[in-house]
Amino acid sequence: MAGAEPVQCQPAILCLEGGWTPAERDAAARRRATAVLQALEELQLAVLAGGIEVGRLSRLALLAEGERGADPVLREIIGDISLRARIEVARRTP
Repeated sequence: MAGAEPVQCQPAILCLEGGWTPAERDAAARRRATAVLQALEELQLAVLAGGIEVGRLSRLALLAEGERGADPVLREIIGDISLRARIEVARRTP
């Protein structure tokens, strides 16, 4: 796995077992948080357009779980973003 950039860990414990440094965990967490925020924006646009695809909710639910980083402040922020994503999925799941 040398030279390969880590993607997203599911579940987060895999990141710990994989020997990631705190900086790598934080970077992965930031990438995931960015993806969650983008998915939330896409969901908002879909709601405004009048329709939500089930696949969009499934993707958001998957993104809401994963690496939260090593930094305590980052963990709190990402926890809040993940909570918002889980709430939106729960609100819109039939």
